[in-house]
Amino acid sequence: GKERRRALPKRGPESITCARFAATGRCPAFNKLGRCSCDHPMDIHTVNYPPARCGVCSLPKPCGKCEYTKRRVELQRFLADKRSALATDYSQKRMVEVRELAAAKLKGGTLPEAQALKITDRLKSCEDQVERLALQISQVQGWLNNNPDCYENATYV
Repeated sequence: GKERRRALPKRGPESITCARFAATGRCPAFNKLGRCSCDHPMDIHTVNYPPARCGVCSLPKPCGKCEYTKRRVELQRFLADKRSALATDYSQKRMVEVRELAAAKLKGGTLPEAQALKITDRLKSCEDQVERLALQISQVQGWLNNNPDCYENATYV
């Protein structure tokens, strides 16, 4: 197919275009005899490629029917929800408020040590949750990047 099209003879801009090639996209004279005296320009046809198909169920992608695609869509939704939760102004402002509140309470030094430890532990816990969420997002995104297609995998069928 493609190699045969590349092998077709190319002539100058003033040469005659092969009528059969212009009409059908192939040249019977070249295919039969191995030569043709006309030009075969590659820019007069649009090559339509078949749609990509799911390797599991062979429907055009995204098929939406096999279990792999369903799980992938669920992961993409999960990722979008977590990203929006992490990126919202509310969550960013809330973390700033938590840090400022902890700093304000700890600033005076008048709190008992147990209460100060409790505040710092809560602040650390909030920061750890945000870090875990960011790590989760990066892991899921990495998996989605590394597994872009429906693979023939018996565990997903």
